[in-house]
Formats: sequence, C-alpha cells, structure tokens
Amino acid sequence: MENFPNPVKVLPVPTMTESRRIAALQKAIQATTELQIKTAPFPASVNTSVTPRPGSAFTLIELLVVIAIIAILAAMLLPSLNRGKEQARMTQCLNNFHEIGVVFQIYRNDFDTRYPTMSGMNWRSFRLGGGDPDPSAQARFGLEWATNRILWPYTHSRELWHCPSDRGQNIAPFMNPFDSDYQMVGSSYKYGASLWHDQTILSQKDKANGQAGKKETWLTSPARYILLHEPPATPYMESGQWYYFFWHFARGPATAIAGNPSEMRDRFISPALFADGHARQLDFSQEISSLPYCPSEPTLDWYFYEPITP
Repeated sequence: MENFPNPVKVLPVPTMTESRRIAALQKAIQATTELQIKTAPFPASVNTSVTPRPGSAFTLIELLVVIAIIAILAAMLLPSLNRGKEQARMTQCLNNFHEIGVVFQIYRNDFDTRYPTMSGMNWRSFRLGGGDPDPSAQARFGLEWATNRILWPYTHSRELWHCPSDRGQNIAPFMNPFDSDYQMVGSSYKYGASLWHDQTILSQKDKANGQAGKKETWLTSPARYILLHEPPATPYMESGQWYYFFWHFARGPATAIAGNPSEMRDRFISPALFADGHARQLDFSQEISSLPYCPSEPTLDWYFYEPITP
C-alpha cells in the first residue's frame, strides 16, 4: 500500500461580504489604536507647554516701520485717487455738454438756425436751462424757474446743467458768497453769448448779446467758438475788481481776487462746448495769466467773442 503525504488543508476563500467585514474590522482596530494614542496622558517628564521661538513676535520698532510704510503708500495713492475722482467729474460735465449741444441743434432747427436768446439783465448767461434758482436770487434778479426757461421744452433734465465740481463764487460785497452756482442761479454752465467783462483788445461785433439770437452763419469759425463753459474759463469784473474762479482739480479757494497771488494756486480748467457741437476740456491758465487785463482774447484753438473784421 502506497503512503500518500498528508493532504493539504485548503481554507475556503472568503466571499466578498467576508472581505468587507475583515477590512472594516481592521479599520476599526486602527482607529481605536489612534484614539488611544491621542488620549493617552503624557508622562510627567514631558513638557507640553509651547514655548515661542526667539524672534517670532513683532517688536515695537518693526510695527512702527510697518505703519510708516502704510502711511507712505497711502500718501502716494490718495492724490491719484483724487485725480481719478476729479477726472470722472470732468467726464460727467463733458457728457452734459454733448447732450446740451444736441439741444442747441434742435432749437436752431426750430428757429431758422438761430441761437437761443437771453433774457433779463442779471445772470443772463445762466438762464437757458437747469433747476430752480434759490428763492432769494429769484426775487432779487428775476430769474426764471426751471419750467419757464427757454430750453425747458427741449430737455426736462435739470441735472444736465449741474457740474459735480461746482464750487460757487465769492463776489462780495456785491453778492453774498455761495457754494454752488447751480443751487443759487439754477445752472453751473455759462452761455458764451457775452463776456463777464468788457476788456478786449479787438472790437466786438455785438458786445451785449454776442451770437444770441443770431443765425449760425454769423460765426466765422463754429469749430473754434466757445458756446458754453464754466466760470473758471473767464474772470468776472465788477467795479474795476477782477474775480477768478477755480472748480475742477482745485485745492485752494474757489474764488481769488486780483492782487492776492497767494490765493491763485490752481489752474483755470473748464469744459467747453463749441458751436459745431463738439466738447472738450480746456486749460485757460496761460491765456489768463499772460493777459490779465484782457483775459479772453482769441487763440488758434478757441475764441469767446466775434471780432469786427476790417
């Protein structure tokens, strides 16, 4: 009889369910072990307190340096932010001027190409459109309410005549100072039909009314003629006294009087609407300072009054 080796005992292959059970049991054992390690008390010889490393905290000098750097950066950025805000206000005025230019064109279409006329004797060039004037100014100067102004039928937008950089004027003692032309007389924008002074080198075609009520052909160069602007573009003269105004990009007083150069720290910047309908930002500083007694003379780029041609 042949001797056969002991048969090998073959274990049954666990089913899928048993494999999962074994894996789950192994995970449970591992989790229990980790928990025991985490919750086990430290030996008395082990120091569990956290000691900060040397140099890990800010010193007073370091904090002061950081604050100084932040202050310097803020000082460098704030002027840029202010200039950005001022430029946005100028852009708003230029948009207003473009829309008012369309209003002028519609008016001329209805009135045989003639420009709007002016009314009254005071603040005549501020009465074409806008909002309601201050009651005191309305009573004193007879200014029209918004709905009675000549261009009201063509635009009911009162804010269209409001400059966001309007800083008003101080022409005392002839009138009490005020902080906003728009709030006082109903408009921030001056119609270019007449100057605020009569000091010109050349003789004017119509000193009293300019192009107001005239046909388009009365102007020799509509692309250069300033139809609408703000007070900083032209100084005001009353009883021999010159008054200068500063609105856009200005940091000093809104009004300066001739003879006080310390008050004239800013530039004479204003948007301008030309008779052909285009608008742009202009700086009148060079012209005003070079001819202080005739500050509105024609240039190659613009002119305020129509001179008598030989």
